[in-house]
Amino acid sequence: MDNKYNGWTNWETWNLGLWLDSDEPTYHEINQLIKGSKDVYDLSKKLEKWAYNALDDENMNPSFIMDFVKGAIRDVNFFEIAEHKIEEKDYLD
Repeated sequence: MDNKYNGWTNWETWNLGLWLDSDEPTYHEINQLIKGSKDVYDLSKKLEKWAYNALDDENMNPSFIMDFVKGAIRDVNFFEIAEHKIEEKDYLD
């Protein structure tokens, strides 16, 4: 079964990639991660850490919804997003 969504690995990857570009403060924060990354793998690990840290926000209470969000994040292809971001911004040599 092909789970691709709009050319991305899956809906979770597409959705996170979309949000990274759509929310202005997040967009600027992610651009700083891109500039500070040495390669795609490094950026993918930074993006994954960023996503999980967002869930650890003190205002995020454990809940049924948070369990679903955590499950969705586990399905994100962070390497694919990192590749896209680097190609899009062309910050790395």
